Amino acid sequence: VTSISKCSGNSNPEIDNSVPVTTSVPYEADQTSAPEATEQAVETTSYEIPAPSEGKNDILGVIKDSGQKKHVYLTFNNGPDNKTTPQILDILRRYDIKATFFMIGENIEKSPQICARVIQEGHLAAPLSYSDDFRSLYSSKADFIDAMNQTYDLINQNAPSGKEQFKIVRFPGGSFDESGYGFNSESYKDELAEEGFYFADWNCSVGDSSSQRSADKLLSYFTQNRPDLNNLVIQLRDSSSNQATVDMLERLVKMLLDEGYTFSKLDEIDFQVAPEVDEEENSDDNSSEEDTATEQTSAPKPT
Repeated sequence: VTSISKCSGNSNPEIDNSVPVTTSVPYEADQTSAPEATEQAVETTSYEIPAPSEGKNDILGVIKDSGQKKHVYLTFNNGPDNKTTPQILDILRRYDIKATFFMIGENIEKSPQICARVIQEGHLAAPLSYSDDFRSLYSSKADFIDAMNQTYDLINQNAPSGKEQFKIVRFPGGSFDESGYGFNSESYKDELAEEGFYFADWNCSVGDSSSQRSADKLLSYFTQNRPDLNNLVIQLRDSSSNQATVDMLERLVKMLLDEGYTFSKLDEIDFQVAPEVDEEENSDDNSSEEDTATEQTSAPKPT
């Protein structure tokens, strides 16, 4: 008999987004077949996402090493937009699922009420850039960090709860060396870690960078190119030119729900293996807990 652990964000729209948390559903014994001994309470353990550090702030790496199974992360770039983002939020609310929105600061200034709604409805809002001039964004590490901090501040200023959002960003074009913007991604990642940020790439997409693709073609692109992975981080867009993404979204959600996936935000990870924690961040009082975590992470479960 196994116990099931599930992230909390799919059912509570008033979740506190200020602290990344995971929750564990208590063990439920099978009353029809389990032996009497299993009726006793079983202790479960929850782990928070550790603070980022140099070389350890790739959230996809944390997800991969967590041992969690069949989670999908919908991530939307380029919003908020007055036209597409509210339609996406309506669909997500209909299915009681949560997503992550990587926002452009100038768009937040134009549509602060949409940013506020994203957070109010339990989703995660995070920086993509301050403007859509991405080459200027990468002109220097100082400009890059300033843009991310400025956008992060705008997000928090529009958070209805007044609570700070989980610190995570997305590199426009990806953090890959071959992204085409001609910057040293590794040095930018380390700078982000110093500022307390994780970064999030993706492992699949719907191919909506071209606004010429229809909803049918976007869904077909996803099904033909999706990787065979337990955890999917899907890149989508919610800019004004991406109505086809909106039109396709409900079919994508239904398909993944039918396949048994749990929808989560990027600050929700259902750790089956204790996350690795930097020794410098732990006091002597926590040394025994640290030793336990080290033993558990030495042989992570396959993803």
